[in-house]
Order: sequence, then structure tokens, then C-alpha cells
Amino acid sequence: MLLLAAIATAIVGLFDHEERQSIAQLAGKDVPAAAGRLARKYPLRPENCPDAWQLDEYHLLAGALAAVERLNTSIIEHAVEAAVVRAAVLAGLPVPDFSIGPGQIRPSTAAAAVRKIGSAEPEATQLATGRPQIALELLSECASLDWGVAVLKMLSPPRLAAAGEFSREAVMDLAGKYNSQFTAASNEAVVANYLYRELTYQVFQEYKFLLRP
Repeated sequence: MLLLAAIATAIVGLFDHEERQSIAQLAGKDVPAAAGRLARKYPLRPENCPDAWQLDEYHLLAGALAAVERLNTSIIEHAVEAAVVRAAVLAGLPVPDFSIGPGQIRPSTAAAAVRKIGSAEPEATQLATGRPQIALELLSECASLDWGVAVLKMLSPPRLAAAGEFSREAVMDLAGKYNSQFTAASNEAVVANYLYRELTYQVFQEYKFLLRP
């Protein structure tokens, strides 16, 4: 049984890798087309997370960022992350502080977000406060969306909350901060940073088109 499970995991991982590579290569030529494929591969499903979902700009952008992060992280890597976190929690050991879950958020970043946005934001009242609980929530499809919103609100300038719909500039700015790549060390990093932000913006637009009447 273990051998069959390992073979099945390897096959699924191979197909996932090939599809993600195909989308990544397309992004180098046609970002909007790649964004359309990415939005279909990782669709937002509000009906699956009714308690965590709102059709506001922050939730749509958090979903778009998670989709782009998934493009960069294989399902096998996600499975290993989850196994390490759950094993640490079960053993009562410190949870490693690396990027995890659909949104690839560090537990320390999530904790800092809750501290900064405080009780004034509805997300903060629903989220965990202890490091092990935070890490487990970051692995969840639904809870990680609220964590993504909390991180985005931490990174947002005060004026953005009252701006209504996010401009292209605002989305690109937040995507760069989320990805921590504003200071690029090489030409390759500059290109990767731009593609990350542009792809995030285009997926954000795709979700708005698909989910809003």
C-alpha cells in the first residue's frame, strides 16, 4: 500500500510539475493568457469557505497571490511543509518559521500582521494567536485566505483601505511587498519580480471578472 501511495504521489507530482512549468513558460510570453490558466487551475470557491470569504479587494488579491505562489511551489513541497508542521505540533516542538500553505506565509509574518492590524479588523478576531495554531491555520485552504488578507492589511498604506477598488499600481505595490522582492540584486531578479507582480495583477483581474456580477 505504501508503495502504491508513493507511486501515485509521484505521478500526481509529475503532472503538477509539467502543468506549472507550462504556465510559467507561457507567462514569459503572454502574461494575461498565463493568468487565465492559473485562475482556472486554482479557482476561488467562496461556497467552500463561507465564513472566511468576502468579495472585497483584499480577499481577491490574497487569492491571486496564493495562486501565483502555488505556481512556484509543487504539491509535493506543500505536502512536506504540512508534514513537518504537523509533526512539530504533535511532538510539542517549536514550529519552523518558513513559508507554508497556499499563500506561502511565515508564521512569524502572520503573527506580526495580527499584532499590527489589531482588534479593529474583523479578521483579527477570528484568527489564532499561538505559533502552533497559526501554523496549522496557514495550511488550511480557508483560514490561509484570511491570513493573506491580514498580511496585506499590514503591508497596506492607510489610504488604501478607503480607496475602494485597488488600482493596478496598488496591486503591483502590494504584490512586491508580499513577495519581499523590491530590492533586486540582478537583472534576472528584476525580471522575476516584475513577472510575479504582473501575473498577480492579471490573476486578480481574472478573479474579479469570474466572481463579481
